[in-house]
Amino acid sequence: MTNFYLKIKILNREEAGRFVAMASIGLLVSVRNGVVELGEAERLLFSPGVSNILREKGISSVVCDLVMECCELDDVLGLLPGKFDGEIARLIDAFSAYLSATVPLDAYSEYMEFR
Repeated sequence: MTNFYLKIKILNREEAGRFVAMASIGLLVSVRNGVVELGEAERLLFSPGVSNILREKGISSVVCDLVMECCELDDVLGLLPGKFDGEIARLIDAFSAYLSATVPLDAYSEYMEFR
């Protein structure tokens, strides 16, 4: 099996935090809709190791804390399965609130006409 590495170049911490929040929302929606298994989402992004790397890189503590909360979704599913969907919705709302509270970089403004 050949290893495949995906590198994304993000120029600053704020942009990286927004990217992680957007990716997290996408994974959470995919898990909620049953098209991605929770284990795959954990392997890709929702792990303590990833959260620690993000923290070391200076990504917003809000984003890092939310990623850590996503790591606990397997516990919720195993212990309180009736609360799983509500917890996913809460995390989506929390990541969305972070995005609403942060401002896209000026680099995005040149593409505003395409939104």
